[in-house]
Amino acid sequence: MKQIEEMRIRPGQNGGHSITHEFKREVSSKKLGDMGYSRPNSEDFNFGPGQDGEVLAHISQHLGLKGASAPEKE
Repeated sequence: MKQIEEMRIRPGQNGGHSITHEFKREVSSKKLGDMGYSRPNSEDFNFGPGQDGEVLAHISQHLGLKGASAPEKE
């Protein structure tokens, strides 16, 4: 099962945000005397302008934050 090791958040070219999930290495082979590891491919999630609530919900979900909500707009 993939476990997130790191999330990168960058401003998107469209004015939104891009979130990349990097995963922990996993054991790929258990041959006698040879323990092989591989890292699952990273996954990218792109959000457009005006999707601030979705960005915060995505981050909160993957970090296990409870009760986080989007900031109120003035």
